[in-house]
Amino acid sequence: MAALITVITVSYNSVCSIEDTINSVLSQNFKDCEYIIIDGKSTDGTIDVIYKYKRQIDCILTEKDSGIYDAMNKGIDKARGEWILFLNCGDVFYSSNVLKDVSNYLSNTDASVVYGDTQVIFPNDIHVILKPKSMNAMRRKLPFCHQACFLRRDVAISNLFDLNYKICADYNQFYSIYLANYQFQYIPITISKYLLTEGFSLNNEFLLLKEEFKVNAKTRKMSDYVFYGVNYSKILIRKNLPTKLVSFIRRLLYN
Repeated sequence: MAALITVITVSYNSVCSIEDTINSVLSQNFKDCEYIIIDGKSTDGTIDVIYKYKRQIDCILTEKDSGIYDAMNKGIDKARGEWILFLNCGDVFYSSNVLKDVSNYLSNTDASVVYGDTQVIFPNDIHVILKPKSMNAMRRKLPFCHQACFLRRDVAISNLFDLNYKICADYNQFYSIYLANYQFQYIPITISKYLLTEGFSLNNEFLLLKEEFKVNAKTRKMSDYVFYGVNYSKILIRKNLPTKLVSFIRRLLYN
């Protein structure tokens, strides 16, 4: 029997994007899936969209929260599955076979974290498969995309998101798991896809760098100071470059 997988979507005023995510989850041809939506009491019609599908969603919670990571912790608390995956509003599964294909790995692994590839869609409709970096990169940043990662529920409960972080609570969570010597496993499957937009992280790059620096404080080496210094300089330069040139450079880096 396949292990139950819980997919969690957190939302707040996401009326333009949440329906794509809901339909992507409901179209999975895998029966052992629990779907949970945690909404921060949206006021833009998001809740109306969610309740269109209430008979197909296992759990809907609509209440005020302290931000995205607080909502995600609530999702973990509600989850019944052995494995948890977070799929953000607007993000979708790569295909309708993803959970079925992944379940074959999840049922035959001792790992606590299983992660795969992600497809990134640029605003000009260029599609790029983003493969995870080496796990050695965990010392400085999250080497895989969160929406392409399955985490055992018992490990998630023991490592809830730290609400002191505004951007890097997911990195902090996985870094703590990594330092505790839990096993990570890469699988050659493209899990999800998302549109690269100027979201919160990209609009707050200095805060992102600051929080990443804070996460790995206990294990920081001298070379890391150089790494973060270089990246700080890059952000300064980028902030003063034309938007089109920045987009062009990003495409080159992803390729």
